[in-house]
Parts: sequence; C-alpha cells; structure tokens
Amino acid sequence: MAEFTIYDKTTGAVLSHLNCSAEDLVLNVGPGQGCIEGHVDAADRVENGRVIAGGAAEQSTPGYAERRAAAYPSIADQLDAIWKGGIDFNVMRDRIADVKTQHPKED
Repeated sequence: MAEFTIYDKTTGAVLSHLNCSAEDLVLNVGPGQGCIEGHVDAADRVENGRVIAGGAAEQSTPGYAERRAAAYPSIADQLDAIWKGGIDFNVMRDRIADVKTQHPKED
C-alpha cells in the first residue's frame, strides 16, 4: 500500500488522496485525471508530474504505478472488451500484458 494524490490534468488541482495498492490505483483514476505517488497539499498543484508549491517546482519522477496507470486503456474500453468477449477480449488482455511488460513492478 502506498499513498497517491489524484489531480486534474487540466488545472493541476488536487482532487483526492488514496492509500491503495498500485493494482487498485488504475480503478481510482478517471478520465482527465492524473496521479502522483505521495501526498500533495491541496494548496499546491501538479504540472507535468511535478509538484508546484509557492512557485517552486519539486522534481518528481513517476513510479511504475503512475506509468502503468497512464499507459493502461481506459476502464470504459476495458469493460467494453470484456462485454464483447471473443477477439476483443483477447486483444485487450494482450494490451494490458504489454503495459505490464513495459512498466514492470519495482522491487
């Protein structure tokens, strides 16, 4: 379990904080939202994966969970593939496996 901050990609505004596993993180990030590992104060904002606090930017390198969450197909697309089944399901399963290969868990 780790702490994540969910933010609006357009405005950089902090929306919420979560304590969850990296696997559950993808279920909590909606369209137009981003996530960054750690706690970001509500008065701050997030821009290009960096925390902007009082005009100064702190460098933040996204972890594998953030990279995976950004690379996964949308939840709507995943559910659509499950509903359709057959070849659509197999293609989606392969896309998700590719994301996991490209962004492996960190030890």
